[in-house]
Amino acid sequence: MSERQEIYQYAVDKELATQHQHMTSGTFAIVRPHLEIEVQAISRSAPNFLTALQAFLADPSDPTGLKLDNLRLQADDLQRTFTTVSSLLAQLAGEQETPS
Repeated sequence: MSERQEIYQYAVDKELATQHQHMTSGTFAIVRPHLEIEVQAISRSAPNFLTALQAFLADPSDPTGLKLDNLRLQADDLQRTFTTVSSLLAQLAGEQETPS
């Protein structure tokens, strides 16, 4: 490749990177508030789930099944939250992988 072609390719690559960064930043600005909400949900739910699970493991007697149902509901809630986070992160990853 000649020096002229290398300079041209460098300029094109730099422009594409700049455009890509602007697009990704825009996506991040949209996704970030949703991620922040999910972080708050995780920080509230995870400690409660761990405490309930540890209590269940320490005393698994549950004649009514209420402890187990409560744990399952909490686990489902955490699973939905993590699925949402995964989806939001995939949106960011998709933007990073898609050339402009």
